[in-house]
Amino acid sequence: MVEMFHHRGLDPVHWPLSIVFDEDACTDEAGVLAALQGLADRHDVLTAVFEDVGDTFDHADPDTFPRQIVHRGADVRPLTIEVNSVDAPLTGEGVLGLTQSEFVRRRQAFMPLLINRGGRWSGGAVVSHLAVDGSGLELLHDEFRELLAGRTPRPRAAQITEVLKAERSLEFAQAEKENLAVVQRMLGEAAGTNLRKDPTDAATFGVVESAEHARSLARLHSALRVSKPGISLVVYAILLSVELSTRQVVVRSQHRRPSPVPGAVSVVANSPFAFTSVTIDPHLTFRDLVVREYAKLVEGYRASLFSPYGYERVKRAVAAERGIEEINGVPEFNYLLKAGPRRARAKVIAASRVERSWYEVVDGIQPNSRGNLSIFEETDHDVLQLFGTAWRESSDSFEVIRTFNRFCAVAATDVDQRVGDILDRARHAYRRHPVSPSLP
Repeated sequence: MVEMFHHRGLDPVHWPLSIVFDEDACTDEAGVLAALQGLADRHDVLTAVFEDVGDTFDHADPDTFPRQIVHRGADVRPLTIEVNSVDAPLTGEGVLGLTQSEFVRRRQAFMPLLINRGGRWSGGAVVSHLAVDGSGLELLHDEFRELLAGRTPRPRAAQITEVLKAERSLEFAQAEKENLAVVQRMLGEAAGTNLRKDPTDAATFGVVESAEHARSLARLHSALRVSKPGISLVVYAILLSVELSTRQVVVRSQHRRPSPVPGAVSVVANSPFAFTSVTIDPHLTFRDLVVREYAKLVEGYRASLFSPYGYERVKRAVAAERGIEEINGVPEFNYLLKAGPRRARAKVIAASRVERSWYEVVDGIQPNSRGNLSIFEETDHDVLQLFGTAWRESSDSFEVIRTFNRFCAVAATDVDQRVGDILDRARHAYRRHPVSPSLP
């Protein structure tokens, strides 16, 4: 048994992620079970069980966080879900609703699922966000398909002991020290802008699901030769600067970093947060602004590439000098690609016609935050459970979410327009054709 190293400040059983690995299903129950076992055999973090800390758990006290005990080589114990027919829909949030009580009872980091769709079988899983994060879930998704086809995934999977050794190295410690200096500089630059807000304000979370947005980003990527997540982050910063009436904002965004173990992959929940300082000039063309600010974005991502900048770790490292509240005040941006091969993603996106915006004001969660936005390339993500709360309807919305899709669509027509002109046209387009925030 190996004690897990990443003690995070969240209750593990109330922050799960869920996935159906093979949506098309197959007839071989034994093959599905073998593929699930293969995942656990490759990634020993999937055999972890959270210790029961009872009433002693305290979010403010890291010493009370539950440990994860790894049982390497253990047989998986899947939960079987019976679905009436092969055509019956089963979304991620549907899986979570059916399985969360059992997930809480078991306290496993990884609860494999056998899904019987009228005699055809699928594999799935519910995992703790503290053991496996979103990028790790995508890796499991791809590896499951390889195992189901009888192939051995490559490269090999890193064991927890290897990750521990890498994170305790002198090289790792030096990189983390240098990266913290970059983060502290960016926080200092933003001290008078988006960080110092009324601490009694509720947090605002937003989600944009839009196939049209993905198509707009593809056109922008072709014109600018900058990554789609990078372009989206700059657009988010532009709209956030208008909301906050400031020319400079600092944004944190989660990204996928390579495994700390060379030549190996890892699903361990360790995706870092990069911090990016963006300065907005509405008189610049969109092309010039994106190219200029993208260099800063790359600096922020490079600063967190080697160090495991999970959000809880950043809070602990900076809290003594800057304060946890100030870290909480940094708006969060995420761009989530559809899992699977690139051509398959493009085909699904091209066929989709849904465009929606969602937002939620949440009391008691990150009270200094001015807006947290996630962008989805298509519409099958578990938005209803994204932050552990149900999204609700409203005819009004956070300014960033109201205009995000429209801004990208207008910019895609001509990247040499001035930023201020694009913003005006995006607002006009939204007034004529509002994005519906209604639930599906």
